[in-house]
Amino acid sequence: MTVTAGGELSAAAEDRFQRSLAAIAKRFPDIAAAIPRGDTVSRAVTEDGEPIDIDLGQGRLYNGDGRALAQEQAERFLKKPLRFYVNDLLSANLGSGVAMRMAWALKRHVDATMTGKLLEMPSHDGAFLFVLGVGLGHHLPDLVAKARARDIMIFETHAEFLRHSLAAVDWEKLFEAADDAGREIHLHLMQDPDDILNCVARMIARRGPPMIDGSMVYLTYGSWQMRQVQERLWSVVDRAFISSGFFEDEKIMIANTIGNMLAHPFGLLDSHPRLMRNEPVFIIGSGPSLDAALPHIKRLADRAIIFSCGTALKACLKNGIVPDFHCELENGPEQYELLSLVRRDHSLDGITLIASTTVEPRSVGLFNDIILYFRDSGSATRAFAKEPMPIVGAAPTVANTATTAAGIMGFTTLYLFGVDCGARTDGAAKHAKDSPYVTDEEWAKRDAGYRYPLEAPGNFGGVARTDWLMDLSRRLLGQVAQVRHLKVYNCSDGAQVKFTVPRLPANVRLDGPVLDRAAIKATLVKRMKHYAPGAFLAEFSLADFTTDVGRMFDAWADKLDDIEAESRHLVDVYDRLAEFCESTRSDYSGTAALITASAITFVKIAMYFAHRMPDEDDRKSLLAAFLAEMRAILSDMRGESLALLEGLAAEFTRPTAAAVNQTVA
Repeated sequence: MTVTAGGELSAAAEDRFQRSLAAIAKRFPDIAAAIPRGDTVSRAVTEDGEPIDIDLGQGRLYNGDGRALAQEQAERFLKKPLRFYVNDLLSANLGSGVAMRMAWALKRHVDATMTGKLLEMPSHDGAFLFVLGVGLGHHLPDLVAKARARDIMIFETHAEFLRHSLAAVDWEKLFEAADDAGREIHLHLMQDPDDILNCVARMIARRGPPMIDGSMVYLTYGSWQMRQVQERLWSVVDRAFISSGFFEDEKIMIANTIGNMLAHPFGLLDSHPRLMRNEPVFIIGSGPSLDAALPHIKRLADRAIIFSCGTALKACLKNGIVPDFHCELENGPEQYELLSLVRRDHSLDGITLIASTTVEPRSVGLFNDIILYFRDSGSATRAFAKEPMPIVGAAPTVANTATTAAGIMGFTTLYLFGVDCGARTDGAAKHAKDSPYVTDEEWAKRDAGYRYPLEAPGNFGGVARTDWLMDLSRRLLGQVAQVRHLKVYNCSDGAQVKFTVPRLPANVRLDGPVLDRAAIKATLVKRMKHYAPGAFLAEFSLADFTTDVGRMFDAWADKLDDIEAESRHLVDVYDRLAEFCESTRSDYSGTAALITASAITFVKIAMYFAHRMPDEDDRKSLLAAFLAEMRAILSDMRGESLALLEGLAAEFTRPTAAAVNQTVA
């Protein structure tokens, strides 16, 4: 027996290498092209010409015979895999009354009719297996052959490891075994945890979020990147299973949009390209690091255009910083209450509001100068917005709103302050000390005891804490910076944002002159289209819109008839409804968005139960109960939608004033 680092491969290993490389090149040509061909820093450790370990230069990957160690690890995993699953659906935040109604209706059906008990964990053949690391790949044959998964996503961060694996395992046979078992291998060579998580999210969307329930994750080796992915996969899975919208919210957004357009004069921020501007912009969020940054913001405030975000407005005004623009995104009454607290102590004169059309009209009415924009999705956008009106990238937080708005206005150099996307340390405050979430006793209760559950790279090194919403926010901020070619300096002591440059607030220097901020703002606002109250809706027919809502619900009833006649299992129901939702996105005056997210959530709920039912007859009974309950819920949703529109009709007066259009320079 001869063990050698960088030793010669046996003839069998050489042949395996060539066949494996050809097999990967056939299915994943980009990955094959990225596999190094010459000398590598790491070296395969061979025993009699067969790879058994990888010499890293300062230690080894397996520290032993990788064949035996990988087999033992795979056997332990297959006996007790690490799985992602919904533990208790009825305790989950489904975000919607109609969703909870479906969940409880199916729970009562199961309790009354099921022959046995629900399994503690899901059991189905459509799950995912996420393999974090290839190494030499000796674990892969057992996982492909025995793990109960339809999609096997294999990630490797080191191209050299993948190269060494070509001689260790037969990738050609690996692909053939997966094909024979009805499984699909998805091989990815990625270094950044964010890229891996985005890839996972895209695959979940492609296959259908219900399939994530019961999926497995296999950690091959514990590098920092792979541990980050393993930890943060939970947030991707949670986000995939929870609805991205719901009926009750869609009703509010339609009512708020109509209410704002009838009540207020406003300028419209759309996605038309604008001339580039070289003035610096400060984006001010209310993260805890804002406290230390405020003196530096105040020092430079006359040399930058200032956007405040959400509750950062109070912190700015209390410290003598008057924003040029203030951004709001959420549609509930909470924003009105928070803004009212600010207005109680400070004047909002001279501050221009930038808000989604769906923000509550009372909140919008607190400002004299108003800019509205359409979100990139939702029933209100599809019903009222025409291209190129919707703004992409303005969610999920107001920091995203401000960053995207500044980019659309033409600004190219941005500084982020208090945009922490989490907190620097575990247990730290969520907001700056002058935010109402700290200064107001009632609002402070909402933050009390909150701890961020996830880790992310820190902006100034180390590790920061975050949660799934803040993690999504920081990833989308980076994407906006990249896509819009923005030069962004992140002066926030929180989570890292890709495609930004870390900079301490004390080190920010602005060499430009003192700005005439009022004149710059006036120029920007003048170039927008402006509408008198009601003018935007001059050609909108509420009667036609109401008719289309009825037609849309009729189409859903017909679709359920087809499904009841043709579908025999809930996976097919999900696929049919998802396809139907996509095909009707722009139909019926855009009203389909009223119910599509909720309807898909209904099927997710039903599949939660079905995946825990071992008996086929029980699953058939569940399908019938699901379709009956969905009909009943849709009937009630129809009634609520028409009642909403009837109420709006009582206040709706067709405007005669024409829009005042300003030409974009």
